[in-house]
Amino acid sequence: MRVGIDWDKSFEAIGAKLTDRGRRVRRFAEARIEHIANNALKTVKELTPTNTGKLKDGWAIEREELGSGRLSFGVSYKLVNKDPRARAIIVYKGGKTTLLDILEYGTSPHVIRARNKKSLRFEVDGVQVVTKKVFHPGTRPYAMVRTAHLEATREAVRAAAQLQSMIGGALTKV
Repeated sequence: MRVGIDWDKSFEAIGAKLTDRGRRVRRFAEARIEHIANNALKTVKELTPTNTGKLKDGWAIEREELGSGRLSFGVSYKLVNKDPRARAIIVYKGGKTTLLDILEYGTSPHVIRARNKKSLRFEVDGVQVVTKKVFHPGTRPYAMVRTAHLEATREAVRAAAQLQSMIGGALTKV
């Protein structure tokens, strides 16, 4: 998920005319985008299930400056999970998926079979279990990223309306 603001060069000309107000508008916009990204990070962390907590702690935001050598400039924030298990490939129902996809969208009930070994080995309530296959009841969808994305979209629409009001008010006074 990525959230950002990308200023068109034509805004730079408006900003030059408005100087102080133009700078305030840009600072407001960049602060709002950062706020939206931090809220998305908070939401996704709250919704990520914990086993060891490493997956939840792996969430972070990465800031990217959009250079002034382009036709536009601004800032962008990307929500990422730095836990290596998050993107590890998992074979599921004959296909491949990732742990994040399983947690985001859930799974239906399925059988897990030993593939590379003769048996599966795991612990249940302190008892070591060895078997050739096990019935998994499925995983409920947690919708961490989708929920964070929906909330960020709503916040971005509100911020855009505030920006439009700020810019519109400034242009009528030029």
